[in-house]
Amino acid sequence: MFKKIMRILLIVIGVVVIALIGGYIYISSAGFPTYDVQQVDVTIEVTPERVAQGKRLSNLMCNHCHMNPATRTLAGRKMHDAPAEFGEIYSRNITKHPEYGIGKWSDGELLFFLRTGIHPHRDGEYVPPWMPKYPRVSDEDLYSLIAFLRSNEPEVTSTERENVPTEPSFLSKMLTRVGAFGPFEYPKSSVPHPDTTDMMVFGRYMANDLFECFSCHSADFKTNRYDDPTQSEGYYGGGNPLLDVNAKIVYSSNITPHETYGIGDWTDEELFVALKEGFRPDGSLIAYPMLRTKSLKDNEVRALMTFIKSVPALATQVPDNEAYPVPAGASAGEKLYIEKGCITCHGTTGIGLADLRKAYMKYPADTLMMDVIANPEKYYPHTIMPVWKNRLSEQELRDVAKYVHELGVSESEKAAMN
Repeated sequence: MFKKIMRILLIVIGVVVIALIGGYIYISSAGFPTYDVQQVDVTIEVTPERVAQGKRLSNLMCNHCHMNPATRTLAGRKMHDAPAEFGEIYSRNITKHPEYGIGKWSDGELLFFLRTGIHPHRDGEYVPPWMPKYPRVSDEDLYSLIAFLRSNEPEVTSTERENVPTEPSFLSKMLTRVGAFGPFEYPKSSVPHPDTTDMMVFGRYMANDLFECFSCHSADFKTNRYDDPTQSEGYYGGGNPLLDVNAKIVYSSNITPHETYGIGDWTDEELFVALKEGFRPDGSLIAYPMLRTKSLKDNEVRALMTFIKSVPALATQVPDNEAYPVPAGASAGEKLYIEKGCITCHGTTGIGLADLRKAYMKYPADTLMMDVIANPEKYYPHTIMPVWKNRLSEQELRDVAKYVHELGVSESEKAAMN
């Protein structure tokens, strides 16, 4: 009897092991799931107002992933700041190029794709979880975003850059196969724009639907509830292990109104400066991948603040982020570049969100480079780079400018420059 039971048990275990191995092989070899593609008949009128609004939205929703540091267009890049557990990720070319970009897509295809996450040109393949989906964003905001993508703005200029295939991890594939991540249903009716005079409603819309602030500021991407953000684990309590451009861990902050572990003791003005300018109350830079919201209007920032201050306070103590070490013998400029946080966006070698390696050619004079650092919006009106005027002394600006001029320059060139 005992032998019979053991034999049955071994058979069951064997079947389970074979099933697990088979499942692993299937998920590993298969791509992402496919779904039916719905035809959406819509023609979006491209107006100056929509292009301007779409440019603002792209600056906050699309550019930091799709902006290629070499072409300065939305031609895609390797996402060093994407969680390694999801695989080796490359963002796509979304310029107007007809072959490598979205130049041949119809307005309806773009709208269906942005709302559902189903790719209309790859047999309905589900787009990976790192690409946001926008089922609750208003029609007008998405129309504006698409109008911008259709425009003659420099960021979307047709760029002949072939897409590099992403290599998703087993975890990414498994999460899409078991339903942890999946497409959204296309709305059955129009999605109205929120009441922008109701600060709570408008703030919730921006934080949860438009910009998905909860996605980074909750506990983990894997436990987020994109169908109902309020049910995400650690909702706005932070601790999500994000990455900067050097693939160094940056834990998202607890931005609930908890007075000890959150932002409950921040004044309204301190929170406003943090959101719009990118600096904490102590004057330190808020590290990338948190983006400042400079392109938002003041009332939009105030609406975000109203909502953020209303979420339940969580006593989540987020680990401190490990500081970058300053090498022995570092110049004054390199020391500032590291300690002030430039390294989190621009990388250890100057190739990050923007390519600084040829800055010495583009801005050859020290005074010009100093002014670019102090007043970046003067040169790039929609930049997410913080303004360092009145935050760095003239000597500090000079030191950083000198160091930036040396990034990517050979030792012989450095000697000649000195």
